[in-house]
Amino acid sequence: MKINYILLMILLLAISCRQEEEIDGATLYPVDFNLPGIEVITRAAETESLPSDATLTIATYNSDTHELAAQGNYQVSDGSLVPADNGKPLYLAAGTYDFCAVFPAQTLADDGKSAAISRGTDLLGSVTRAQMQPKETAITLDDLSHLASQVKFTLRLVSTNTTLKTFKVKTIVIGDMVKSGKLLLPDNKLYIPGTEVADRYESLTIDNSDDTLFEYSEKAPTGQTGSHYNTQKEPLLVFPRAAEPFTITVTVESQEEKEASANSKTYRATIPNIAFEPGKQYQFMVNYGWDYMNFTVSISTWDNYNNTQDETGSGEQEIASSVTVDEWGTPVDLGGNLGGE
Repeated sequence: MKINYILLMILLLAISCRQEEEIDGATLYPVDFNLPGIEVITRAAETESLPSDATLTIATYNSDTHELAAQGNYQVSDGSLVPADNGKPLYLAAGTYDFCAVFPAQTLADDGKSAAISRGTDLLGSVTRAQMQPKETAITLDDLSHLASQVKFTLRLVSTNTTLKTFKVKTIVIGDMVKSGKLLLPDNKLYIPGTEVADRYESLTIDNSDDTLFEYSEKAPTGQTGSHYNTQKEPLLVFPRAAEPFTITVTVESQEEKEASANSKTYRATIPNIAFEPGKQYQFMVNYGWDYMNFTVSISTWDNYNNTQDETGSGEQEIASSVTVDEWGTPVDLGGNLGGE
């Protein structure tokens, strides 16, 4: 009987410790997190999910002062979020907070206001404002959204009446892309440098010299026209940028039926003001004629990790501009304004 009483007291003590902590005279309570529908459905009706054991960073900020209150890493486990590495949950005083979820998990700066992001990271994030009760509280996090942008290219010959037997992309160089990634918290947005930052841009190269990054077909896909299609297999992840002109330099390898070997040609054009916005995909259709190069840019919403709906909706806009490129590849402004402010 005495042993049972002792065990009961130990259990009650453990529960009490779980319910609150005292730090510097303040009473803190544990937080539990939910991310509904970690398994999600995309526009293509295909199921996607955060991988098992995927680790998120959850950082909590005072909604008035925007100062970091607590942070920790959480793992996906059986459809739930649990403290990573068998750690403790976050503890907070009662009040209103902004809960920032970031996937994949990141190492925050000492003040918790930023994190360095590697190029090519498909960063997802959300900000949830919620009330912490004076007791153990469950917080349902908002859906995660893509914070970077995507760029994808398709190149083709406009005509089917051609003596070319091959026309393949070798390289595409995109100028003036944001050089380094920086996550800003508690806004949970990637930093977009302004014109006051002199060294903000660099060129990005899609190198298809080994013919592995583009799907090549001499004939047009079903429902399409033209010939010699080069379709980029995987989109390029880029950091968001402000609306400014940039260059695209395309090198192709072509061979006429009567030629013994292929020749390389390089074309370069200046794209007008276009902003790369978070969570959007920019699909460039590059059409080659005998004496011109035509760009069509389709801008659509990148599939979100929408955890509460059956499908991810999106708006889509298509903007077309033409440019004549001479044999020397002189940059030509397409004119107009493609997205952004």
